[in-house]
Amino acid sequence: MLLTARTPSRYASALAALSVFMAALLLPLSFTGGVMTTPAIQQSLGGSPAALSWLTNGFMLTFGSFLLAAGVTADAIDRKRIFIAGAALFCLSSLLFCLTHNLFLSGVLRLCRAWPRR
Repeated sequence: MLLTARTPSRYASALAALSVFMAALLLPLSFTGGVMTTPAIQQSLGGSPAALSWLTNGFMLTFGSFLLAAGVTADAIDRKRIFIAGAALFCLSSLLFCLTHNLFLSGVLRLCRAWPRR
């Protein structure tokens, strides 16, 4: 029995490249977005400067802490699955972040957005 690998179609290759490009574009915006939106979040939800700083610092801490673990998991399981799961978690937590009216829940959802998309 001869096994041959399927060649991905041009559409699938373009879609994969676009997905990786969008993830690379959104990553720097994710880091700076918390800093830029802090005054609006403080006006809308209140909170002390220390509590608001966790929206930004928590994101960076979570991202940095789980980056290596996400890479090892992606190598062990499947890069495509981990990337899709991370992108789905990012999109879902971003949507819920926009709908929340609670500073603590906003912080938790921001931490979910930081889960690395490897």
